[in-house]
Amino acid sequence: MEEQLVKIQKLCGKDMDTVRATLQGYEGNAGKAYFEAVSYLLPEEMQFTKRQRNADDIYNSVLNYLYGILYAKIKKMAYKCRLDPYIGIMHVDSYNKPTFVYDFIEGQRIFCEELAFEICSHSEITWDDVEERTPQGLRFSDAAKKRLISEFYAALNETCYFKKKQVTVERRMYLEMLEVAQKIGGMDMEIPAAG
Repeated sequence: MEEQLVKIQKLCGKDMDTVRATLQGYEGNAGKAYFEAVSYLLPEEMQFTKRQRNADDIYNSVLNYLYGILYAKIKKMAYKCRLDPYIGIMHVDSYNKPTFVYDFIEGQRIFCEELAFEICSHSEITWDDVEERTPQGLRFSDAAKKRLISEFYAALNETCYFKKKQVTVERRMYLEMLEVAQKIGGMDMEIPAAG
């Protein structure tokens, strides 16, 4: 991962498409190493071979479910901050896809990854919670989904620091998005006090 970071820091170029593709390649290499380490640290029954969207393992399925909740939350925040969720910065604009949400969520994914790791490390979701295997991945029982949603919102309400002030994780995400709105839009929005 450190090797990829060095490459990213040295990257320069004038062609945005080439730079974007190169960055995504470095990101993919770092992500592969990261998820290999995550799998290694999980209990044996929770380990997985690779990160995948249409998952056939518990960790990836839990992570995908949590990402889904976070995507909806981030999209709602974008509207609240008067940002168009469909305009991309790093991700290429794509018809009917919220590319800004994809961009912003990159810095927030660790929230779901840590939560999924915690849930799977403690076997809070197991194979007993799987109702069905589908081509799109594992389908959890309603009771398991409720537990995941509850864990998600409990973690969002935990406290962290934003600019030396103690706030909830959700509030930090919102304040970070307000800063993005100011920077890319030249908006005269006031960022509320972090409290």
